Amino acid sequence: MVYILGGWQSDFKRNWVREGMEIADGFAETLTGGLEATELEPGDIDVGHVGNFVGDLFAGQGMLGGFFALSDQRFDGMPASRHEGACASGSLAILAAMADIESGRYGTAAVLGLGADAQCSGPDGGRASGCRGLGGPRVSGCALCLAARLF
Repeated sequence: MVYILGGWQSDFKRNWVREGMEIADGFAETLTGGLEATELEPGDIDVGHVGNFVGDLFAGQGMLGGFFALSDQRFDGMPASRHEGACASGSLAILAAMADIESGRYGTAAVLGLGADAQCSGPDGGRASGCRGLGGPRVSGCALCLAARLF
């Protein structure tokens, strides 16, 4: 059985662009907050999963699994992957982490959902997402949950 150990969520009212932050900054802030909230260290995490909707188009960055090691060098070499499924991207990342844990391959997973749609203008965001109704800059946000198999 897989358990959610806890998590952390950024304030979705913030606008990272106006604060001078980039997508990697929001990722690092959320990862650090989640680890602190669960009293885990990077060495306690076996695998990472990131759910994100078209980050490559919104922020020009699609290799989001690498942000774990960018955020903290102790994650260097940890397997990580990005999951794309529009509004279900975070759910897909959680399901993939659960499958990793249930297989016995990994014991603890960090699952991070990353919204990056404030990284571009409204018209550019509309083109990137295939929507015409995104009327202006949107707020970015990020949430992290940590899951593990408890024996």
